[in-house]
Amino acid sequence: MRARKIIHWTLWTIIALVTLIALLYAEENWRGARTLREAENAYADAGISLDYKKRLPAPIPDSENLGALPLFELQPDTNKPTVLSPLRLEAALREDLPTDRPNTGSVVEGKRADLNALRKAPHAKSK
Repeated sequence: MRARKIIHWTLWTIIALVTLIALLYAEENWRGARTLREAENAYADAGISLDYKKRLPAPIPDSENLGALPLFELQPDTNKPTVLSPLRLEAALREDLPTDRPNTGSVVEGKRADLNALRKAPHAKSK
């Protein structure tokens, strides 16, 4: 009989605590919603919009968008079939491919530049 009373009071205590916690959450949500409405009204009275879509800049046209260049286009990678990669950019940045660029030297490696080849390079032609 005594164990039954303990279980009874324990269950009622748990129910009371859960109800109290639910009421506290409901009250906090109500207070937060009321404060948000007051702030929105205050900003609206001051002429300030809280709509984030109005603050976003206009989209950049593709003719002015650097990210729309074919160099940055994402393509399916043959090594990883489920991954899109900027393959043209990766190929442009590879240093192990042969190029017709003249030796510009390297400060890090202590190599001197080939000045004669640099003078003859297509971009160095004088007017």
